[in-house]
Amino acid sequence: MGQRELHFYPEHHCYFVKWDGTEVTAEDTLQHWQELARNAQYDASMDALHDLRGCHFESSYVAALKGARIYQSTGVGGTGKVGVLVDDVLAFGMMRQLTVVMDLDDSLVTYDEAEAKALVGLPPDFALPAFGATAGVKRPAT
Repeated sequence: MGQRELHFYPEHHCYFVKWDGTEVTAEDTLQHWQELARNAQYDASMDALHDLRGCHFESSYVAALKGARIYQSTGVGGTGKVGVLVDDVLAFGMMRQLTVVMDLDDSLVTYDEAEAKALVGLPPDFALPAFGATAGVKRPAT
């Protein structure tokens, strides 16, 4: 079961999601997108940065298609840029497939934190919170 923390940075017009857990499932992402759509701080034009370093998930084209269908069903689709931080080649390939099938043209899947922060407008010296930080909303993904 994956867990995540959500942090909003309105001064940078973006939000940050730190994922933690041994397995992030399609159901975890569905819950995240549903809760995001209900969050009063969420603005569909915000840029998003997802930190998936240390996470594992099913890696297949079928899983990417399932994730895209779930994303489209939530109505959360925004107009902002999406950065995805990963730390292994399987995660890189899966997230790249997912961003393609979701038609996220302004997306970047990368190993480089500085590159991801620059994409969403965070300054180079901005410290991304570690999982367990007190700011933001911590939710178990079920």
